Amino acid sequence: MTDLLLDPAIRTWVFLPIVVITFMIGVLRHYVSLLLMSKKKVELENVADGQYLLRSRLLRENGRFLPRASFNARRNFLSAEDHGYLSKAMQRPSKGPNPMDPSQVTEMLKGNMMNMIPMIVVGGWINWTFSGFVTTRVPFPLTLKFKAMLQRGVDLVSLDSAWVSQ
Repeated sequence: MTDLLLDPAIRTWVFLPIVVITFMIGVLRHYVSLLLMSKKKVELENVADGQYLLRSRLLRENGRFLPRASFNARRNFLSAEDHGYLSKAMQRPSKGPNPMDPSQVTEMLKGNMMNMIPMIVVGGWINWTFSGFVTTRVPFPLTLKFKAMLQRGVDLVSLDSAWVSQ
């Protein structure tokens, strides 16, 4: 088959608007998700546990720079069997996240909808606005079964199935 020459204005009038609109919808989606996100309640106990874990990691990584007595005192404070902070924290009952908590389910639903709705809107807009434009060619041969999927809006019998339309 003969190669098809694409109009260079396709880049300006098809791809550039798609990129700009997709970027703007991404920015809009980000700010809407910030508005819809609820404030997470932070418990003091969780913050303290995180800070002590950070201190223990730093002690483990940089303990060789401390004098032996200082290192042992800090290690004893953090990990002693009977009175170490990390030992006490391990003995507390763990509060894992409850997947059936309605507030967490609502947050997951908000996040999923904030991802799904803009994708549907952009896909519908692209399909409605740019249907019928032959935009690119895939670099490998395809069978005729792919023609209906890749060339919607372009009804040319002689067009190779490797060409893709919007």
